[in-house]
Amino acid sequence: MLPSSDDRILAGIALKDGRRVTLRLARPEDAAGLIEIQRQVVDENVANVDDHVDTLEECHRRLRTLQPFDLWLVAENDGHVLGSVRLIAPGASFLKHIRNLFIDVHREWRGAGVGAALIAAGTEWARRNSVEILALSVLDCNPRARALYERLGFKVTGHTPGLVKRPDGTRSDDTQMVMFLDYPNATNPLRASDMAGQR
Repeated sequence: MLPSSDDRILAGIALKDGRRVTLRLARPEDAAGLIEIQRQVVDENVANVDDHVDTLEECHRRLRTLQPFDLWLVAENDGHVLGSVRLIAPGASFLKHIRNLFIDVHREWRGAGVGAALIAAGTEWARRNSVEILALSVLDCNPRARALYERLGFKVTGHTPGLVKRPDGTRSDDTQMVMFLDYPNATNPLRASDMAGQR
């Protein structure tokens, strides 16, 4: 069970292969590891939000200025950052019930359950903090990530063909997905019939 947003989050979990990792709040000393993973995602052309890689100063600033109603978790093993998940509220006051989810996992730890563990921990935090909707987007060139999101309960709500255009002219489609959370008083406006044809 994760504590509320006001507490330090510290949980040890076992991955599919038995290795143990720690999930905790991101700290300034994680910056180098976070930047390394960010660089991997950008280099692999699966980033659909930003292709900028932070400097140490920029990453430290983002960690320092994280809003109290947002979350940034890392997974670590033996002092090494394996991945992170961020839940960030949109700017408008009428969207405060939503958190945009951003997740990155080190290439050597993908498929081990790190991403699923981070999303599960973030989802539990969101439920405990009255978040109603988690939203994310994923490129068609990243089917492994999309399969994970679908397995964890995210539903497709939109699709934008050719949204990302790279310097070499190649394009990737973008798929928008959401998860409606089941905390008391939450409502799910999407019915099964609304999902027809979205796959």
